[in-house]
Order: sequence, then structure tokens, then C-alpha cells
Amino acid sequence: DILENEVSFAIVKSVNEVAHLLSLKVVAEGVEFQHQMTELTSIGVDAVQGFHIQRPIPFEEFVADVVALTT
Repeated sequence: DILENEVSFAIVKSVNEVAHLLSLKVVAEGVEFQHQMTELTSIGVDAVQGFHIQRPIPFEEFVADVVALTT
């Protein structure tokens, strides 16, 4: 609820800033909508994951996709 709750947004932004000060990469999890991804990338998170990017898939399907990409 970072777009509806200023406190939540401030926490996410602060954690992102502290992580970068410590030379850590930040992955935002649980991104379900484009507007969330836009806001998170605007504050500088390094990567996002969640339903907006890709729905979960069975492990076997994932492995088959990786094998197909590397052959």
C-alpha cells in the first residue's frame, strides 16, 4: 500500500536508501501493478519481482525454460 499510505512509502524509501548506503542491491517483492513498479523504480530499487512481472510457475517449467534459453 505504498501509494496509499505515506508511512509505508517512507519506510520503503528509507530502507532502499540505507541498503544503497551499505552497497547492497534492493529487490522489491510483491509488485502486482505497473504503478507500483513505476514508483519503486523511481526511488531507485534495483529490481522488482511479483505477479506484475511473472506469475509463479512450476519448477519443472522454469527449468525447461532455462534449458531452452541456454541451448
